[in-house]
Amino acid sequence: MDWCPWQSAVLAVGGGMEDGHLRVLDINTGQSIQTPSTDSQICSLIWLPKTREIASGQGSPKNDVTVWACPGLTRSRGFLGHRGRVLHLALSPDQTRVVSASADGTACVWSCCHSATP
Repeated sequence: MDWCPWQSAVLAVGGGMEDGHLRVLDINTGQSIQTPSTDSQICSLIWLPKTREIASGQGSPKNDVTVWACPGLTRSRGFLGHRGRVLHLALSPDQTRVVSASADGTACVWSCCHSATP
């Protein structure tokens, strides 16, 4: 889960293997704002303030990073390169790169604003 940095009452949470949904919630009302299906376990989340997106690290069966455009939460791009669940995501200080760390022991550095290559 992760708080939205530009909307203080918005929280993103990820569903497990059987749920597979990314939920963006308004904590003031308790209502879901958006709930797209990822068809995969969500293991990590991070907001991308520079591009107003959110990245989710997936587990089985995808084992990838998906970037979702806000506010509609449509899939804008994905990053492939892990063979295990993506357990951690971190944003660089200049907000141009995301690092993903996987259960397979790999870490990848991705450009947030360009092509989907590590």
